[in-house]
Formats: sequence, structure tokens, C-alpha cells
Amino acid sequence: MAYRKPTPEGSRATSHAGLDNAERRKRESAQAYAAEQKARTSVMTNMMRLRRLRLEKEAADAAEAQRIALETPAPVKKVRKAPAKTIAKTAVKAVASTGEAPMAEKTVAS
Repeated sequence: MAYRKPTPEGSRATSHAGLDNAERRKRESAQAYAAEQKARTSVMTNMMRLRRLRLEKEAADAAEAQRIALETPAPVKKVRKAPAKTIAKTAVKAVASTGEAPMAEKTVAS
């Protein structure tokens, strides 16, 4: 096997190859970063668009609900009278506790 002397051109070529690889890696990483930023921007844009649409829909729904609430009258609650049985029990308890007749009987009797 023969020994070859390195030539200056050959050593320059190998030293420049390392720089070329570093520059290539820099370019590729910059391109990957730019692609990632572009994807992130598109996701954020879409998210903001959907949020705006959701808020607009919620505002429209709230306005519609308010309009309907103003148009429809409030329901009237029926006042339920106590059954006669309950009134009689209350009168008996009042007589038993005070010994006096209930108010309705006093006015009739007097």
C-alpha cells in the first residue's frame, strides 16, 4: 500500500463539506420552523373564526330568547284554596288551644 500525500485541494474540499452540511442543516431547520409557524397560524386563524361564529350565534340566540320572553305573557298561577277538611281541622285546633271560637263564628254569633 502506498502512502499518498494530502493535496491542498483535497483538504479544502473536506473542510468545506462540513460547512456545507451545517448550512444545509440550518436551511432545513429554518424551513421546518417556517412550516410549523404556518401550521400554527392556520390553526389559530381557524380557531378564532370558529370562536367568532360561536359568539355571534350565542348573541343571536340570546336576542331571540329575549324577544320570545317579551312576546309571551307570564303564566298566571292559580291560587289553590285549602280543602274544607283542612279548614275544619284548623278551626278545631284554634278552639282547643284558646278555648274561643274562630273569628268567622264570632262575627256570625255576635
